[in-house]
Amino acid sequence: MLSRVAENLFWIARSMERADNVARLIDTARRMVTLPNESGRPLANEWSSILIAAGAGSTFKGDLEHATREEAVEHLVADPDNPSSIYNCFRNARENARAIRFGLTSEVWNSLNSGWNELPGQIGMLRTRKAYLAEFVDWVKVCQAQYRGSVEGTLVRDDGLEFLRIGSHLERADATARILDVKYHVLLPSLGAIGGTLDHYQWISLLQAVGVQRAYHFVTKSDVTRDGVAAFLIQNEVNPRSLSYSLYRVVQSLTQLEEYYDRQTSCRIRAEVMLSGLRTADIEQILTDGLHEYLTWFIESVGNLSHEIGLSFAFAPPLTVEDTEEKGETEGQTQSQGT
Repeated sequence: MLSRVAENLFWIARSMERADNVARLIDTARRMVTLPNESGRPLANEWSSILIAAGAGSTFKGDLEHATREEAVEHLVADPDNPSSIYNCFRNARENARAIRFGLTSEVWNSLNSGWNELPGQIGMLRTRKAYLAEFVDWVKVCQAQYRGSVEGTLVRDDGLEFLRIGSHLERADATARILDVKYHVLLPSLGAIGGTLDHYQWISLLQAVGVQRAYHFVTKSDVTRDGVAAFLIQNEVNPRSLSYSLYRVVQSLTQLEEYYDRQTSCRIRAEVMLSGLRTADIEQILTDGLHEYLTWFIESVGNLSHEIGLSFAFAPPLTVEDTEEKGETEGQTQSQGT
């Protein structure tokens, strides 16, 4: 497989997973803003916190500290100047797919193309109906589910599928860490607040946003606690959105690619070291030393791993609409010569 094709597949998956996860971050703020404040002290602005957690603090052009709901949602959903906006995620996923349509099934292409075509109408509804936010979040989740189902249900089991899986699980690990880090941004650590009513409901809201609240109770057979949620989202490998599970799947796919290509890669070794560190981490120590600091380190580590994967497989930066406009048909002709 040509490295450019592998790169496009990797970024299709990352873009679609990122759109889903930005929607989940928005849902986190939507849920938290409704919670009562019984802590007796001021909370951070939930919408500012989401912008920071999403990595959009530097691209947001307004007053970050006093960002309103409308401003934050517009920037995270529809702003073309925000590389991680849902608009750009859908656009880049479709354009990467358009460049390699010969390597995708019609079901995968249709799932990406349909989502892109429906997005303007969805954004229009979001701008005119304040109550539509929850429905919009659900629509994004459905688009991601349709894409994921078409990938797993129709693509042949070869190296292309592994690049898609790596992109999805690497992005999911990053996103779960960011959603978990929202707890730090919204309610700064305070020993007096731990275990209180607000603390309890914020942890529940995080589980709901990630989509694993029922899974948490089913697996742990316990009430929602700070330590329990942290362990479930960081280490529990039956939780499909945990950091450990996501890294485990990345390691699996990288190992499979090494078998396909009959060579070892430094990125697989790095991923295994990260996974081992997650599995042996002491959750209580992490919480004592600072959850935010640990998650910041992990997010940086995911970025370094992504970069090393790109080096190992000769990736270039992700393909954008501007790339396709400049390269025209040349890219497709070059790729079609690969095997």
